[in-house]
Amino acid sequence: MVGNIETGDIVVPHKDELSKELEGRCKETGRKPGDWVRRIRW
Repeated sequence: MVGNIETGDIVVPHKDELSKELEGRCKETGRKPGDWVRRIRW
């Protein structure tokens, strides 16, 4: 896991379980998952 304190961005290896958990947490708190959870490739 890698993070950026200034932006709040966190980069973690992709796992379906983690993606689903993060998307669920966004929905529970009234946030749009697409605004907070992104997939990137290097």
